[in-house]
Amino acid sequence: MFEKMKLRSFIFYLIIFFIIFGITIGIISPESDLTIDILASIILFVLFPLFWFKKQMKKYDMHVKEVITWEGMTKKLPSLFLITLTVLLFSLAFFWVQTYLFSFIAPNFAENQLLITVEMVKEYEQASSVQMFCIFISACIIAPVAEEFIFRGYFLKRIAQKTNIIFSLIITNLIFAILHMDYIGAFMFGFLLSLIYLKTNNLLYPIMIHFLNNTLVSLLDLFKIPIPDFINYTEIEQVASFMLPNIIIGLISLPFLIYYLHKYRLNSQLKTE
Repeated sequence: MFEKMKLRSFIFYLIIFFIIFGITIGIISPESDLTIDILASIILFVLFPLFWFKKQMKKYDMHVKEVITWEGMTKKLPSLFLITLTVLLFSLAFFWVQTYLFSFIAPNFAENQLLITVEMVKEYEQASSVQMFCIFISACIIAPVAEEFIFRGYFLKRIAQKTNIIFSLIITNLIFAILHMDYIGAFMFGFLLSLIYLKTNNLLYPIMIHFLNNTLVSLLDLFKIPIPDFINYTEIEQVASFMLPNIIIGLISLPFLIYYLHKYRLNSQLKTE
C-alpha cells in the first residue's frame, strides 16, 4: 500500500502545511509557547496526515484495512505490554547512557538537551486543564497512530522500495530518533516496531505498543506520581552519580530486547527484496 506513495508529494504538502501554520501563528500571536506546541502537534499529527493519506489512498484506490486489522489483537495484548515495558526501560536506561557519553564528547549539547526537557516539564506543570487534555490526546492517541503510519508504514516501505529493507530500517528509525532527541532508545524502539510490522504485516501492533508506551509515561505526569531521582535528573552534574541504577535497568532490559529483536528478525524473503 505505502510503496506507491511519492516522497516528493509528502514533503511538498508538509511544507505547505507548515507555511500555513507559520502564517496563522503570526496572525493570532499566542502568548504561550505550549499553545504553539499544541497547534503544531495538531497540524503535524492530525490535519496533515489525515489530508495526505486520504488523498493518497483515494488516488491509488487503497483502504486502511490493508494495513490494519483487529483480528487476534486481544490475545496479543499481554505480549505487547511486555514489549512496551522492555523498550520503555531500555529507553530510560540508554537515555542516561546517551547523556553520560555526551557529557564528555559534547557537554554543552548534553546540558542543552536536559534544559529542553526541564522547560517542557515546567510548561506541562503550568498548563491549563484544556491544554493538558489536548496534550494527553495528542501524545497517547494521535501521535502513535500518525507516527506509525508515517515512519513504520510509509517511510519504511517507500524507502525500502527505492533502496532495500536494511537501509530503510536504519535511515527511517534514525530520522525518528533524531526528531525525538533520543538517539539510542528511540532508534531501538522504532527499529523493533518496524520489525514487528514487517513480520505481522499489521500496523496495529506497533500502534498499540506506541500507545501503551506514551500512555504509561503520560499517566506518571498526569497523576504526579513520584519519579526516582536517577530517572528525573535535570543537571549535567547529576548524571555521573546515577550510573549504577541506570546500568542495572539497562542490563535487565537488554536481554529482553535482544530476544524480541531475534523473534521478529527479518526473514530471507524480506532481506532480498
